[in-house]
Amino acid sequence: MTRTLMQKMAIVALCAAAHGALAQSTIITRWNFNVSDAANQTPFGGTVVPNVGNGSLRYIGSFATAPNGDPIAPMFRSGEGSTDPAAQLDDSAFDMSPFPAQGTGNLTSGLEVSVSTVGRSNITFSWDQRHSNRASRWAQFQYSLDGTNFITTGLTDQPAPGANGLFNSTVGDAWTNRTIDLSSIPGVNNNPNFKVRIVAAFAPSTSVYETTSGASWDPNGRYRFDMITVSSLSTSTNIDASARAQPKAAITGGTGSALLVATITPGAAPTSTGIVATVDLTQIGGSATQALNDLGQNGDAGAGDGRYSFNYTVPATVAPGVYFLPVSVSDAQNRTDTASIRLEIVTPVNSNSPVVISQLFSSGGAFGARYNADYAELFNRSAVPQDIGGWSVQGASDDEPFAADRLIEIPSGTILPAGGYYLIQLNPVSGQYGLPLIADLIGSPGYGIGQPDGKVVLARNNLPITSCSSGQGSDPNIADLVGYGAQTDCFLGAATPLDTTVLTATMRKDLGCQDTRQNFHDFALATPNPRNSFSATHSCPPLCTADFNGDAVVDFFDYLDFVAAFSSNAATADFNADTTIDFFDYLDFVAAFSSGC
Repeated sequence: MTRTLMQKMAIVALCAAAHGALAQSTIITRWNFNVSDAANQTPFGGTVVPNVGNGSLRYIGSFATAPNGDPIAPMFRSGEGSTDPAAQLDDSAFDMSPFPAQGTGNLTSGLEVSVSTVGRSNITFSWDQRHSNRASRWAQFQYSLDGTNFITTGLTDQPAPGANGLFNSTVGDAWTNRTIDLSSIPGVNNNPNFKVRIVAAFAPSTSVYETTSGASWDPNGRYRFDMITVSSLSTSTNIDASARAQPKAAITGGTGSALLVATITPGAAPTSTGIVATVDLTQIGGSATQALNDLGQNGDAGAGDGRYSFNYTVPATVAPGVYFLPVSVSDAQNRTDTASIRLEIVTPVNSNSPVVISQLFSSGGAFGARYNADYAELFNRSAVPQDIGGWSVQGASDDEPFAADRLIEIPSGTILPAGGYYLIQLNPVSGQYGLPLIADLIGSPGYGIGQPDGKVVLARNNLPITSCSSGQGSDPNIADLVGYGAQTDCFLGAATPLDTTVLTATMRKDLGCQDTRQNFHDFALATPNPRNSFSATHSCPPLCTADFNGDAVVDFFDYLDFVAAFSSNAATADFNADTTIDFFDYLDFVAAFSSGC
């Protein structure tokens, strides 16, 4: 190896090392709660052993002791959606429930973290937290210098002016990254007794808990924590980017589109200015330097929120497949970072499934909701009546399995006419807010479905679905499956529709007719419009083009009927819809008939 080449390699290595030092502060202790070895694994699927450094954490207050007085063992749920880069099936989060009864236990129940900062200074504490819809929306950060007394001194303007360490979550079941900078508090430095608590708090100036969804208080609400990190703040931090597509897939044919989003955290010391973000779209027919904007334009959700976006329509020339689109970000201080957007391109194919879930509403009874109960709407896409008696509608949250206590059976003898709707109220008791439903069936015992993420399955029997755990929905008893929201683990096709809100329903397109077994393509968020068995029916195109006579069965009578229409030059014989009745129509029909659809 030449001296010149060795010198170049040394320079590259030094630059890489310098970039690495710039890109992150020094982590003292971190918990990602993921299982790294069998010895530390709990029965619940996670671990409380830090993956970096040393420390301990524990439940306090109502989270620490079961009603019978026994201590509560650590609980874990999915951390999908947090900043943890672990793969979905390996990503665990620390889970806690129940909360105190309404009006009791203010600032007593939550999580306590103990970490020594001996030999360290300029301390920051960061974590990811997720409040469920019925958890307290207010969480108080406290710290202790002696390990006994917990205070908020010096936190006046964190996380916002006048907040004094009090965090407010306005959206349920959504992860939020939080940071407290303790570098201005000398007593935190070089301290063997340093502790932190994050506890449930009453709403300011009240003596009650408020929920994230506006629904009534439920002590069984949950907090989840992930990526709890104690750091010694570096003098400088690099610009940081993560990226994804919303939805995570698009269809072929020149009409599919996705919002490409890079979430950027500015560098510090000095703070980033002049941030530029681009994505390389050459793999899918676009520019190599397509700008992502944070100006509230072309799909960007809001100006100045740190989310740089571009809504891209995929050209018809792009083939189906999975593409990884490079993202590059930089600032005026010459700091850079990269990320990658995964986008799957799929070709939609019309299904022949007669009965489908045509609408879901998951915010029933919440403050501001259109209707006072969650509901699922079924629709018969076929041209003949369908017997759905003994079938069931089952619901689950984003990462929970389907279970017998969240199953509603449809009464025996229930016939759904061609083009007809059937409305099921999922909650057995209507909520406080919203219009009343006129449902064909009210769940008993019933259940609510998640907002903004969840999943609902229509099963051909009354047994809990068991094979829906990895986005496949392959159980033969599944008549239809709808997963919605970015964090849902089970759905049909390549991706889910977007997160729901109290004002939107997950609505199947074309009044329920469209079904390509691609949830992201078949559904859109729309104003809730529940339809029941008294609503007007809606006719769909034939589910199968070879079903020429529309009797929901492909048989020799379809062939005879087509030949008769073709021989008489009837308009219905223009099978390929090219405005000309010719031998190509015959060939196209025979091909469809031979394939079974």
